[in-house]
Amino acid sequence: MMDLLKRIWKEEEGQGLVEYGLILLLMVVIALGVITVFRPQLEAIFNRISSSINAGNAAIKTPTNN
Repeated sequence: MMDLLKRIWKEEEGQGLVEYGLILLLMVVIALGVITVFRPQLEAIFNRISSSINAGNAAIKTPTNN
């Protein structure tokens, strides 16, 4: 029984998956931090893009059926 517990304790097969999970978690936390810090600037950029798209759509004339 002790040999089984020692072997299970020393196995490292699942270790890689845990490390990848921790790296992914770190990346998500960093991304959320960046988005939180730069939120006003990002909102301004998206608002300008949206306004440009809306202005472009308003300038397009639709054909009329006569």
